[in-house]
Amino acid sequence: MKFAAKRPSCLGLDPGLRRGDGLELEEDAVADTTTIKLTSDELEMLVDALEADMEGYLESAREARGANNRDDHVTFTEAATRIQALLARLQDLIED
Repeated sequence: MKFAAKRPSCLGLDPGLRRGDGLELEEDAVADTTTIKLTSDELEMLVDALEADMEGYLESAREARGANNRDDHVTFTEAATRIQALLARLQDLIED
């Protein structure tokens, strides 16, 4: 599984980060899958929790950038980007 992260500026993610900045998994990484059954309420709760978690990582990334701590900035940005990708997949499952 290859993780090709998009970093939209509307989320405050640094568009200056490049390949090799920790934003991609190894191209030959194997992804295990798990099947889980959730009610629509549980799925919405999970999405809400992930959104809050992502906001925390984005705030930490901004603070790290302000403190010129590049390693932490990259780490927190990567976490937020990965959460965003998962959120997009989960939000597609929520029935309107």
